[in-house]
Amino acid sequence: MCHDHSLRAAGSRPPPDDVLVATLTSWTRRETAVTESPANTEGVIRFELEHGASREFDARDMPCLKELDGWRWVLRHLGLLGRDANRYGGYGFGNLSHRVPAESGTEPAFVISGSQTGEREFLGNQGWALVRDWDLGEFRAVASGPVPPSSESLTHAVIYEIAEHVQCVVHVHSPEIWQATGELNLPCTGPDIDYGTVEMVQQVRGLFQAGLAEVGVFTMTGHEDGVVAFGTDAADACGRLLTVLSRSVGGSVTLRALHGRQDRSHNEQRQPER
Repeated sequence: MCHDHSLRAAGSRPPPDDVLVATLTSWTRRETAVTESPANTEGVIRFELEHGASREFDARDMPCLKELDGWRWVLRHLGLLGRDANRYGGYGFGNLSHRVPAESGTEPAFVISGSQTGEREFLGNQGWALVRDWDLGEFRAVASGPVPPSSESLTHAVIYEIAEHVQCVVHVHSPEIWQATGELNLPCTGPDIDYGTVEMVQQVRGLFQAGLAEVGVFTMTGHEDGVVAFGTDAADACGRLLTVLSRSVGGSVTLRALHGRQDRSHNEQRQPER
């Protein structure tokens, strides 16, 4: 479990989520390109990605997409994922995924929101990628779909690999939860661990060994406001996340605001009529 940290260390810069910093090998063009984050060239994420582009997914083949899109809408309107010109350099942030049902015949696999799709209200059938295979040792993934997968894909992958009961993983950005890491004694990765890296994968493994599966939520203290939740389905994963969110604000912002409204209402009731 994590204890209090100086989470917003001087000079710390949140690397933008879902900027695909990877080696891209196109199945159709067979050429290699490297894309780097313009916001931070130190310790940028690099993973090998073999991506086969396709037009869209058929939701009939992946019924989890409709539920995921619904929960994504909720999280987006709570400011937990999306794109905001005033946050994280204007880059998209947050992502969510779902294990592909075994009956689809494509296991091991999971579907995940695409890189830099935060500005979209709904992803429909065109904003997802299917991560069909991965190798955490070689730090590479094989994916297909209309968009490249989130740059957090291998963090999702290690959770699916370790915990067979997990069907959904959600990564959001919540200043409230992140800043309450110590107060709530939440599991967390270290302040020097970058998101989407081999070191992140190793630390997530360590958290599971320390009992993370029972909690279902952890923070990334080296990735500003980064929080990950997982569960047996999307409702379970998002429910765990929102429960922790309510705990993170319940003793401070929310209750003080509520008490303030009650005090004002009480005073107004006691004022004599004019």
